[in-house]
Amino acid sequence: RDFCLSRGLGDVYKRQLSKKLVFIDGDNPAEVEWAMQHGSDQASKIIFVDGSPFELMKTHQRRFYFDQEGTLTAHFGIRHTPALVEQSGDVLLVTEHSISRKGKAS
Repeated sequence: RDFCLSRGLGDVYKRQLSKKLVFIDGDNPAEVEWAMQHGSDQASKIIFVDGSPFELMKTHQRRFYFDQEGTLTAHFGIRHTPALVEQSGDVLLVTEHSISRKGKAS
């Protein structure tokens, strides 16, 4: 079962998010699989904090993004992946999840 830690970001971010942001370690197949279950290309942006998105973009036929220099993870206070950033009314909800790792103890 997934464990998640959530926190709201009050007025830190004034604009509305048009898509949820999904932050993952692209080198971890379990996190890539988890991210693919969290919305279509139109509903979410999958953002790599590690790994190369280019090969997986070909494999999955969708866009992936990379968090250059950790700018977004620092802005949203993300310490662990996978993580979601979603609009919840007037605030952004940041949720860090713990998932089972394939081939590793969780």
